[in-house]
Amino acid sequence: MSAPAHFTKWLAPYEFVRARIRREAFSRRAGEAFGAMFAWSLSG
Repeated sequence: MSAPAHFTKWLAPYEFVRARIRREAFSRRAGEAFGAMFAWSLSG
């Protein structure tokens, strides 16, 4: 019982960091898409 609990305690920060990296990557992609759309609307 204590082994899985210890394992999840070790894994929790890793999962948190991975979720944060994924969220930052998504927001960066969305920001690039928005910037491209904005530039396209200005040029048109």
